[in-house]
Amino acid sequence: MKRTTRSLLNTEWFLVLYEQSEETSTAVIVNIEDGNARSVRVAYPVASRYLSAASVGSPSIDELIEIENEEDGGVLQD
Repeated sequence: MKRTTRSLLNTEWFLVLYEQSEETSTAVIVNIEDGNARSVRVAYPVASRYLSAASVGSPSIDELIEIENEEDGGVLQD
């Protein structure tokens, strides 16, 4: 998409709503790096904050995944 449209948008980080998003009030933050896609589930109220922070490099996707794994229910939230 980026190549075709010659977009200047950074597409390494983005937020995806999925089939159960409305029911669970969660979304998925996706990171594309070196051709690999990695993701972490996040609660709606904090999704934009985590996405903004991650897109500028702090915290990294590895840190977000680690935090997600420690959270009850496996969802990043406050």
